[in-house]
Amino acid sequence: HLDFPSRIEGREIESVQTVFEAMEIKDVASWTNLLNGYMKCNDLVSARRLFDEMPSMNAIFWSAIDGK
Repeated sequence: HLDFPSRIEGREIESVQTVFEAMEIKDVASWTNLLNGYMKCNDLVSARRLFDEMPSMNAIFWSAIDGK
């Protein structure tokens, strides 16, 4: 499970992305937290790419996105 502080820098998101990519099992929370990290960095291109790759989305995901 990945979690981010309220503010994140570009280099930090790159490190988190590396960890995410190495994870064998990625749950909806991990996908959502990485997406939120991209959004906090204003990296909308990466956020959209990840969004398009997400295998499933649930109520928790939509609540997180709606709250941003």
